[in-house]
Amino acid sequence: MIEVGILKNFDSGTYKAGVQLAGSLTTYFDDISVAKNIPSSALVIGNYVIVAIPGGNPKDACVIASWPGGTSGGGGGASTFLDLSDTPSSYSGQAGKSAKVKSDESGLEFFSSWEKVAEIIPTSNVDYVDFTGLDINTDKLYVLYAIIKNPQASQSEYYLYRNGDYTKTNYWLQYLRVYGSSIGYQRVNFPSVMWVPAGGGSFGAMNITRDPDGYMLVGCLYPQGRGNAIEISMRMMSSTNTTPNITSLRFEAYTAGAIGAGSVLILCKPRTA
Repeated sequence: MIEVGILKNFDSGTYKAGVQLAGSLTTYFDDISVAKNIPSSALVIGNYVIVAIPGGNPKDACVIASWPGGTSGGGGGASTFLDLSDTPSSYSGQAGKSAKVKSDESGLEFFSSWEKVAEIIPTSNVDYVDFTGLDINTDKLYVLYAIIKNPQASQSEYYLYRNGDYTKTNYWLQYLRVYGSSIGYQRVNFPSVMWVPAGGGSFGAMNITRDPDGYMLVGCLYPQGRGNAIEISMRMMSSTNTTPNITSLRFEAYTAGAIGAGSVLILCKPRTA
C-alpha cells in the first residue's frame, strides 16, 4: 500500500521520521524508517513524502520519497510510483502483490506472502490426486485446500500420504467432531484428514509440515453438511516413521471415485521474497 503524507519530524541519527497522512488530521505514523538513498537535506519538515506500507502493516512503513510542497509532478519529480529510482520498473506480473523494503534497505521490491504450487480440478470422478516435485525442507510448510464433492452412494474418508508410503497403519489420526449439541472424538490408526457423506460436499484446509525430527504432521479444519445439518471437524494426523524430506503428497478417497468431477484441490506454499 502506498500513501502520501507530510513530513512532521526527522532524526538524521536514526533515519526515522514522523509522518501525517495527507488529508487526515488523525492518521499519524511515528518513528518509521526512511529509505537511506534519500539525502537528509531533502527531508525538510513540511515536505510531501511517499510512504510504503507493505501488507498494510504500519510497523513496516517506510518513507521512500520526499519533495517540497507544490512541486509534485513538476521540475522532473516522480509522478508515479514506478518513476522513483529505487522501486521496480514495471507492474507486469505483479498483480495482487505488496511492496516491501529490500533486505539491504536500498529500495523496494514486490512480493507475495503465498505461492500456488498446483491447482487440480478433476474432469471425471477419480480415486486420488498426486502432488509431486515438492521439497518441504526448503518450503517448510504446505497448505492444501480441498473442495470435495462425493458423488458416490457411499460415504468416504479421505487419506493424505507422503512419499509413496500408502500403508495406512504408518499414520495416526486424532479427531474432534461437533454436530448440533453432540461432540465426538476418537484416535485411529490411519491417515484420514477429511470425511464426506454420500452425495455430500465439504471444504478442508490442511497445514502440512515435517517436524524437526522428521515426522509428517497435518492439521485439518473442515466444515461439512448444509443448512441445519452443518457440522465441523478438526483432525490432527502424524506419521509413525520419519523421513528426510517430503517430496510428494497423495490425497486419496477410501471410496472409489469419491473425488468427484469439479472438485478443487489447491496446494500452496509460503514465500519469503
